[in-house]
Amino acid sequence: MKNNFIAIILTLIISLFCLLFVKAKLFEKVDFNNYSNGLSLYKSNDYKNAYKNFSKISLLSDIKAPALFRQARCASEIGDYRGAKFNYSKLLYFFPNSPLYVVSEYNLAMLEYELNDRDARKHFVHIIKYYPNTDYALASEYYTAVIDTKRANNTKNYKLRKNLKQKSLNHFIRYVKLSPDGRFVQGAINRIKDLGIVITREDNLALAESYFKRELYNEAHSYFVNTDLRFSWAKFALNEFKRGNLPFAKKMTEKGLKYFSEDVEIEDIYSVIDSYLSFSDKKLESVNNLINIAPNNTAFDYLLYLQAKYSNVENMYALYEKLFMEFPDSKFSSEALYNTFLYEIEKGNYKKSLLLGQKHLKHFKYSDTAPAIMFWMGKIFEINKNNIFAKKYYSDVIKKYPDSYYSYRAYTKIHKDKLMNTSVLKVK
Repeated sequence: MKNNFIAIILTLIISLFCLLFVKAKLFEKVDFNNYSNGLSLYKSNDYKNAYKNFSKISLLSDIKAPALFRQARCASEIGDYRGAKFNYSKLLYFFPNSPLYVVSEYNLAMLEYELNDRDARKHFVHIIKYYPNTDYALASEYYTAVIDTKRANNTKNYKLRKNLKQKSLNHFIRYVKLSPDGRFVQGAINRIKDLGIVITREDNLALAESYFKRELYNEAHSYFVNTDLRFSWAKFALNEFKRGNLPFAKKMTEKGLKYFSEDVEIEDIYSVIDSYLSFSDKKLESVNNLINIAPNNTAFDYLLYLQAKYSNVENMYALYEKLFMEFPDSKFSSEALYNTFLYEIEKGNYKKSLLLGQKHLKHFKYSDTAPAIMFWMGKIFEINKNNIFAKKYYSDVIKKYPDSYYSYRAYTKIHKDKLMNTSVLKVK
């Protein structure tokens, strides 16, 4: 008897859902019309009537999630925060896979935050955990920290207050690291100061880099001095170059290159070397100085490239060749080999230039200079009356690098008969 009753209930439930599904499909056009009308009313700021249109859409409709989202927005606009929270919560419950989920949860969290609802923190933390690579997670770090700070200030329990302040600091620091020039970054730094907690060297570096990125170099300096120079020397030196503290910045560059080049980002080393040279009237002498001071630094290939760049013609191409031979995978070897290739063409050394071109295409076929190499190899074969190979290289440029300038030039070489006759152009 009991089993029969359960079976009847299940049958009724399934039948009800089937009826709702069929109804949703039958009234799909009506739902879309209601949504369209609601959207028009929403855009004309008639939020009350827009809300009514959106509310008519069936729960099983494909557009129910956006309808709930619009209902919540309408409710917010007319000050019905309870209605807004209800519709956001409904969307989160029934449509966990909707693209609107995270923005709805963030909007709900912000509503609760502004209404001093304790559930706000729960939603912010959920966003941070499950949507870490979104702007909503970034803002949630800040608001979670603010909430924890308020809770810390409102408790008399020393242990709890200390714990909450540390949680606040962790969230503020994460926000600063992830968004060093973000909307709330200065507010986050000011609140970190107010916490009264002694921050680590790593945290000092995060704040220093934030000020540096925002070009507040004097403020950055006060934090750089409390960092671990092993990891901060490059940015610290750059900051001091910006401040005009040249002797200190140059000394920091030399020391960092010599002892700590492996501990910082390579792009920062390139930047600090460029700054070092920008304040020198004798570029080659300065490059040689850095090479002598730090012959084993991780940016040695860049220094070798600069050494070639600032040398006379006689030494330049020998150094370019040395760069490629010693650092075949360097990002600077492509240009070095390309420049040497063109130099040999200018001298008429076509045999050597072809060998250099083949090396370049083997190692740097995806580089910006590859189309030029391939086109000039075609020209060398054309000069030597080897039209078969010339056409092959011209065709390869068009095929492999169709968007390049040299693809156009190669086309003019192959299809001379198809080029437009300028005499047919008329001045207007």
